Amino acid sequence: FKIISDPIRRSMKAQMRDANKLGARYVLILGESEIEDKTIIFKNLENGKQEKIKQEKIVEFFDNLTN
Repeated sequence: FKIISDPIRRSMKAQMRDANKLGARYVLILGESEIEDKTIIFKNLENGKQEKIKQEKIVEFFDNLTN
């Protein structure tokens, strides 16, 4: 996996537009509410589905994604 971060804090819309331009299949969203509840939002850009994943389970989630 290649990971690109946006430390400039542009709008979510701008970041998603860039992800689409780069041909990303997935994005991870980590905002204030996700930090508070210790989750990460995983969004599949190919089908638009998204789900919340516990931060402690993210490695396991990606291991299962690639199998």
